[in-house]
Amino acid sequence: MPSYITGKLAGAGVSHTETGNLEEASGTLDVPYMPRVQRERFFNEEDCIRLKDSYILNKFLIRRK
Repeated sequence: MPSYITGKLAGAGVSHTETGNLEEASGTLDVPYMPRVQRERFFNEEDCIRLKDSYILNKFLIRRK
């Protein structure tokens, strides 16, 4: 999560947790922050292609709570 967002959260006294495993965290989430995989931020196309399907929010993850 960008530091300008985490800084605002901390300034407002809001706790947050960052995770690389959406499936494990989905049962404890109140609000997920999931930006799209941004091709322009990768140094090579292979990494983008490898990761693009790793972070997909679906009905299963939403209903885990």
